[in-house]
Amino acid sequence: MPRLDTLSSPPVACISAAVLILWFGAAGVVAQPFAYITEALDGTVAVVDLGQTPPAVATRLTVGSLPIGVAVAPAGDRVYVTNSGDGTVSVIDIAQNPPQVIHTVTVGDEPNGVVVSPDGDTVYVANYSGNTVSVIDVSPAVPAVVSTVPVGEQPEGVAVDAAGNRLYVGNSEDFGATGSTVSVIDLTGVTPAVVDTIDTEPETHGILVAPDGRLWVATSDSSNLAVIDTGTNTVQHTVAAGDRPYGLAISPDGTRAYTSNPEVGTVTIVDMTVEPPVAIGTIPGVLNVIGLDTSDDGSRLYTVSLDDTQLEVFNVSVTPPVSLGTVGLGGLPVGYGQFVAPLGALIFADGFESGDLTAWSPQI
Repeated sequence: MPRLDTLSSPPVACISAAVLILWFGAAGVVAQPFAYITEALDGTVAVVDLGQTPPAVATRLTVGSLPIGVAVAPAGDRVYVTNSGDGTVSVIDIAQNPPQVIHTVTVGDEPNGVVVSPDGDTVYVANYSGNTVSVIDVSPAVPAVVSTVPVGEQPEGVAVDAAGNRLYVGNSEDFGATGSTVSVIDLTGVTPAVVDTIDTEPETHGILVAPDGRLWVATSDSSNLAVIDTGTNTVQHTVAAGDRPYGLAISPDGTRAYTSNPEVGTVTIVDMTVEPPVAIGTIPGVLNVIGLDTSDDGSRLYTVSLDDTQLEVFNVSVTPPVSLGTVGLGGLPVGYGQFVAPLGALIFADGFESGDLTAWSPQI
């Protein structure tokens, strides 16, 4: 990610006879997730209740200096935030009510992108000015960096495959044969190591592994998305995706990709069900968006606007997509990464005396 001075202007318990733990989505239960948005200028993370209409900030947490990247653990119990200004990662326990910062881990220089392994035990951080990836073991009581992997120039986005065997790192200013590069890191050995380098078009930013296993990368200078075959580590398709695509989100069912076009204030929608994939529309009026994420069922798209300092929710199950409301955020909200928590467990407790059924979410 560019330095923040460029981002400010485009682009840039035992209480009952019966305690049942049920998953959200069970019959009769209506559940909503929370979003965790980094507010860079304020050094905070806004916790947004997405169950309200419009959404509302439930609380704010103080983290480090210039927070940018965010990733929610697959279990929905932890959030990891990269603090670009002080070279740290804040660990937030979102199973507490309210959520609490419980650890601060020192990583490399100017950390940006962050991702959590599928088993939730390891966190990978791209150090933009350090040209490295920090590997954090978060399984012990006190998380610690256990490995540092050199990669290309100015790494920004990171993505891990569904098996947790490969990490992909977009090196935004690493000038390879065709522009930028993606480092492929093998995670199966004793020590993670780069085993391949993929040439892409210039200036990699958003990067995600789709449900079908292919890697998607937003390459801003080309105004394309690269679709990469992870079996051969080669670019399979380039998809025209509007002016200078930056942020990237993919629906959980792998049918739609969304990429932000910060300079022109749009989000491009890509149909992933056809070969080659193709852009099929845009969402206008979303100014300088970096952060993008989707709901668990893919029916909602969440965009974070630097210029409007707001989170906006769109119903993308209809055509054209419809805005469902906005919530104001603090100074320079970024939300780079996965910022919407998956729907976790609800705990139900019925009391002997009252006969009432009480439910709460461990997310807040």
